[in-house]
Amino acid sequence: MRGDWDLFGTRNGYIGSEGGSSLNNFLASNSGQRSVVFLDEFDKTAQEVRTSLLTVCESGKYEDRRHNTAIDCSRTIWIMATNLGKSLIETFYAKKMDNKSDEERDKVPIKPLQDDLKKLFSKHWKPALASRIKLIVPFFPFSRGEAAVVTHKFFLDLFDQVKKPVVIRPGQHHWVGHCHLTGKGTEICEYIAKEEYEWAFGARVLNDAVIAIANDLFISYTRVDRDEEITEETNNGPLQRFDVQLRPTSDGNSEAIVLHKGHTVLPVEWK
Repeated sequence: MRGDWDLFGTRNGYIGSEGGSSLNNFLASNSGQRSVVFLDEFDKTAQEVRTSLLTVCESGKYEDRRHNTAIDCSRTIWIMATNLGKSLIETFYAKKMDNKSDEERDKVPIKPLQDDLKKLFSKHWKPALASRIKLIVPFFPFSRGEAAVVTHKFFLDLFDQVKKPVVIRPGQHHWVGHCHLTGKGTEICEYIAKEEYEWAFGARVLNDAVIAIANDLFISYTRVDRDEEITEETNNGPLQRFDVQLRPTSDGNSEAIVLHKGHTVLPVEWK
């Protein structure tokens, strides 16, 4: 987002204005409706972008750049994600919330931190924009339970992926498919949350842990003894079942492994 023209598109009368921009067209198609605009890495935007947001965030009034028609954005929620203030959040968390239970963390007042963040935003983005921010939500580290829930979400994405039909055709391939993944989900997700989560890396490390299990699944899938070559006709047979398990290691810890369990017999689920 390098400037006003990049964010909302070229104004009517200039080359390219008839196409609009993604944001301009989204606002126009949701005029008067509940909608959400998410602006990622807002700290990296140019001053022109921030200036262009002042009126629309304050009054909810906007003009479609394609033909200068009025758009109602009064029900649009603008979310601006930023790393600006990360050190303030880290310091506050370390002093006030670290090593406390979820219930104790919930009782810690965060208004002093919100006030400090607003002062910081006012300094870097100018008071005109900072004064229009209605709510500041600091991103704290996941609790163990929250990290497990996020991990579970990544597992559900993996389940959906491996259940898709096998596709083997020019320009389109989905080799590992028509599978059913099962396991003790709560136990495995809690294990990954405990062993893998680090605040500095966010949810990415949880996703990476699930990807590692997916790689084990793919290896196990290719090692399964088969009477016939895998083709799209494989989709006509029963689903192959693979089970995710925690296995003790020689050093007293555990590791997640994937085992082939033959054909699936429903209802055997991830639980």
